[in-house]
Formats: sequence, C-alpha cells, structure tokens
Amino acid sequence: MVAIPQEKFDQTFPRPRNAFSFVEIEGGATAQNTAALRSALQGFPDLALDTEAGWVQAQAGGLDTVLNLFYVLLALSVIMSLF
Repeated sequence: MVAIPQEKFDQTFPRPRNAFSFVEIEGGATAQNTAALRSALQGFPDLALDTEAGWVQAQAGGLDTVLNLFYVLLALSVIMSLF
C-alpha cells in the first residue's frame, strides 16, 4: 500500500478524473431530482448525467457491437468450411 498526502496528489494530478460516479437520490430519477442534480453539476461541463437504466443501456451497446462482430466471423467460418 502506498499513501501520499492529498496536497502532493493534487500537485501531481491537477484534475483527477473518475470514470464513473454514481449517486443514489431519494425519490429516484424524477424530473425534479434530475433538475436539482443538473443545477448542482453546472460547474462541471464534462460530466454526463444519466439514469441507471440509461447507463446500463449505453454500456451494453459496446458489448452488442462486439457480439455482432463475433456472429459475422462465425458465419464466415461456417461458409468457408462448406467450400
């Protein structure tokens, strides 16, 4: 385990980035809660706000592309085996 002071970390990495930050808010993803979150996040222009279902769908989209590629390769291998 390596520990460094927060000040040294901030000097070395001036703007650390998290890949994902998840927030659970009381009441779920309502229009009022979404507006409150958008208002709180206005100072962070590189953030994207999404619901849990939307995030899962976006992540699964990349997997669908890979699976489709494998299906095409499998089909080509079956066609090639016939000749």
